Amino acid sequence: MRTHTDRVPVALLAGGFALAGAVAPALSDLPKPPDHPVLRLSKPEQNTLEIQIQLTAHLANVQTSDGRYPTAYEVHEWNISTMVVVLPTITTTASAIAVEDSVSGELFVDGRSLDNTPTIIGPYQSQAMYARYEAGPVQATGFRLVQKQQLVCYETTYDETLANTLPWPDVWPAEADSTFQPQQLVSEVRSDLANEGPVNDLVRKWTNDEDPRKIPPAYLAKFLTKQVWDHVRIVRPTITNQPSDDGMVLVNSGNQIGRTDMAQGRGAVRSPDVGYYVQHADETARAGTGSENDLPILLTAAMRAAGLPARLVIGYREESEDSQDLSTSNRHRTWVEFALFDPAANEGEGQLIWVPVDITELKESSSRSRPLERPWKYFGTNDELDTLVPVSHHFHPPTTVRSYSVPALYGWTTDPAPPDVASQGFTLNISGTAIRGDAGQQEQQTRPRSRSRRRRP
Repeated sequence: MRTHTDRVPVALLAGGFALAGAVAPALSDLPKPPDHPVLRLSKPEQNTLEIQIQLTAHLANVQTSDGRYPTAYEVHEWNISTMVVVLPTITTTASAIAVEDSVSGELFVDGRSLDNTPTIIGPYQSQAMYARYEAGPVQATGFRLVQKQQLVCYETTYDETLANTLPWPDVWPAEADSTFQPQQLVSEVRSDLANEGPVNDLVRKWTNDEDPRKIPPAYLAKFLTKQVWDHVRIVRPTITNQPSDDGMVLVNSGNQIGRTDMAQGRGAVRSPDVGYYVQHADETARAGTGSENDLPILLTAAMRAAGLPARLVIGYREESEDSQDLSTSNRHRTWVEFALFDPAANEGEGQLIWVPVDITELKESSSRSRPLERPWKYFGTNDELDTLVPVSHHFHPPTTVRSYSVPALYGWTTDPAPPDVASQGFTLNISGTAIRGDAGQQEQQTRPRSRSRRRRP
């Protein structure tokens, strides 16, 4: 089993293409996002997110000199009674909302379509939802899964003065309270400041052992963001030959990295190409260094430890015109959303408000934090979130499924047990459709979000 200090490169192949011929939807036809004066949404963009998973099972046929780990593989065919694959879906985030019933997908096993009707399951921790695909009995060497979902993404404008007037609720709504439950890479137990560990030690130090609830939750969120901003120095992974600028890495072909399975047992990835590089929040707290993904993981853990609901959002952005390769693309981004609650909203029924914080963009804008009394771009207010499409709240599904050596957002399980060794690939594609006003004025209908490309060592 993986220990919480293990660093994990997530196998992920990035590329894409534009879907041509889409008709720009009318503003009145879009799903309505939550509305509250603390966080206003504007400039909607409709996006189609495509996720593709490919997996091929292998048998080891060559051993290393010490006989411990295989270095060569052959394709393995095995009989499966049943198999289940799960992929994340998104319902609502601070800056995006899914088009209802827009999730579609198809599971292919050795080229045969065996399930094109996914079942939506959840909610799990952080209100995460997943699409479940099933097949069997079947004889197979691997599978391919393609899933699409439509989401509308918005720019956000944050009213910090109003946010600081919101009090701590007596009890957080269930959606917010679920974030305190254990989550891989964040905490193995329910988040509580009474727990021991490097993250909690930091929070107690930053708050001088005072009760964090003595200050408004919105101000506490900004204070903790400032502390993480100053505490962590971004470093590039040493095991890779070409680290990117967005927490992704390019790994030497043929190397085995992270031989421990994310969910159970031991696995291996034959030739991972590209991946997230993430470590446990405790390790980032202790070392004060980490990748672009480690900052939001630590910030999420710190907010939860202080009693403030927070969740990760793992996203993918459109490719800019000057993005010619993965090492300079800045297409992958993980950010944080913390919760506020307005008890007077909705005629006294109350309203939960999620506020986005892109701690990585804050860090990249300045190595040292800015004064708390000044507004910060990327803390609540963010004019780039209409081009950042949320993909998942978890790097690995919070269910009893596995991936190979590295978390890759998806997971699977079979009966009998899955093979010990497999190669996996993960591709994200985005196409966007602009929104036309209700008066009939139509903007540009479609534009590519990414170009099909696989970069190899």
